[in-house]
Amino acid sequence: MFLKPLNTDEEKIAFLEVAHALIPLDNQFSEFEKNLINDFKFEMSFDKDFEPWNIKNIEDINPFLDVLKNREKEVLIGLLIELVALAKINMEYSEKEMEFINYIANYWNLKEKLPYIEDWVEQYLNLIRDLNYIFS
Repeated sequence: MFLKPLNTDEEKIAFLEVAHALIPLDNQFSEFEKNLINDFKFEMSFDKDFEPWNIKNIEDINPFLDVLKNREKEVLIGLLIELVALAKINMEYSEKEMEFINYIANYWNLKEKLPYIEDWVEQYLNLIRDLNYIFS
């Protein structure tokens, strides 16, 4: 939803690296997460072969965050929304996922916006679940 502003392959790969580093933190890789990653690639028109790095420490994402950090604040907020959605898509938000998201918010100087982003994403995901129920 908010990935269209990523123009270069470097930015797209940086975002995907961060997203892939987030996924295993709750010790599961759900179908919802797989689908959302595919949605990210589709939205960014990214169809290249991509093999994510094996991120071992949270600081390992810094080079990828650096690629994106000079973007407009609105773009970074959109990226953070997408990452929070990825963390919450399976209806769990683990402590490790929260720490990871907090780290990114701090790194991009968006800490004050994070509670609002988390609340908005939760409301959005609930609406989507409600719609899925209505149409089922």
